Parts: sequence; C-alpha cells; structure tokens
Amino acid sequence: MSSKHSSKQTFEARRSAGSSHRQIHQVPLPFTTLIGREHEVQQVCTLLMNPDVRLLTVTGPGGIGKTRLALQVALDVQHTFPNG
Repeated sequence: MSSKHSSKQTFEARRSAGSSHRQIHQVPLPFTTLIGREHEVQQVCTLLMNPDVRLLTVTGPGGIGKTRLALQVALDVQHTFPNG
C-alpha cells in the first residue's frame, strides 16, 4: 500500500507544481502534405472560431483523412488557442 500512496503523492505534487506554469501544447508534425482540402480546413477553422461552437466532430469512413484534416486544423489554429 505504501507504494500506491507514495505514487499518488508524487502525482499530486507534480500536478500542483505544474499548475502555476503555463502548459505548452505541441501538435505532432504530419508525415504527409495535405492536398486538396483547403476548403474543408477553412470550414473547420471557421467553426472553431465561432464562440457558439463548443464541440466539433469530424466523421466519415475510415481512411478518408479525418485525422490528417484535424491535424492540419490544429496546426493552423494552435496560436489562437494558447491554452489548448
């Protein structure tokens, strides 16, 4: 039990220490170039900038580029959302 307790204390100490510092969020760099999705990127960015939009879900069949699109949008807007 003491190892669980000490692990929890360590976690709490790290969390408390980190709370006074600004978190830095890093978006992973894509492996590929995004081609032909400028319109979709713009649409998603516009929706994210709308203060009435609290959740945005990208859906579609597997392999059509949802993750790549979301990654590009994250790269494009990361400076607009300094807290992630």
